[in-house]
Amino acid sequence: MKCIIKTRYKNLKKEIKHFLRKKGFDKYFSTRARLARKYLSGTGLEIGARQSPLITPKRAKVEYVDIVSREESISQFSELEAELVVHVDHIADGFTLDSFKSDSYDFLIANHVLEHSPNPIEVLQNWFRVLKKGGILFCTLPIAEKTFDRGRDLTSINHFLDDFKSYQNNNLSKIKENNLEHYKEWLNISLFNSTGKKIPNIEEKAKEYSEANHEVHYHTFSSHSFIELLEECSGTHLQKLKVLASEGKKNEVITVSKKL
Repeated sequence: MKCIIKTRYKNLKKEIKHFLRKKGFDKYFSTRARLARKYLSGTGLEIGARQSPLITPKRAKVEYVDIVSREESISQFSELEAELVVHVDHIADGFTLDSFKSDSYDFLIANHVLEHSPNPIEVLQNWFRVLKKGGILFCTLPIAEKTFDRGRDLTSINHFLDDFKSYQNNNLSKIKENNLEHYKEWLNISLFNSTGKKIPNIEEKAKEYSEANHEVHYHTFSSHSFIELLEECSGTHLQKLKVLASEGKKNEVITVSKKL
């Protein structure tokens, strides 16, 4: 009897999940949405949301930031569903946020953004800068081994610090050298995993990508490495912070941090 009940319960769960997914309601019950309901309130920014904005509670007002307007995004990226793309409130560089005042927002959301920066520590500095004291950084990153980045070496804290130092010292030759390695790894492993096709002339192609500052996944993360980076840099390279929550789900890790 217990086995029958257990089987029926599993089947019911599957049917409910299928119904929610079919109706587009599943995102309201996701881990991201649950953590947002728990930690987000006030006025905040979301960077690069496009057609996948975080579902936030009513007490949270979100202003959307992107490097291009909504119309330009729709025009540039044919895979986007136009009706789902959010209105862009601020056309700005989401990595620098140099047009935003310090200590001005209650929260900042960046889902699958940080891995696209060649200098993550500086980006984190900029994000924490615009947060008020007690403000929340809601950051989601892909878990490398569960995505097309599988097989790449996990980026170490020393690597992040080395990249940061190169940019701080404006060491252009070192920056170019580091980024060239990132591009080679991306072309040789990530792109191959994604397409199943080997890329000929990796060295030459990597140089092309480097010259064009082509956007790729420069760095790789595990479900724990981002927390280690935050804690290592708290109070030194970053403003003092406290990690409130971290949950790995499927192919991503969701982290909530508080500016102290």
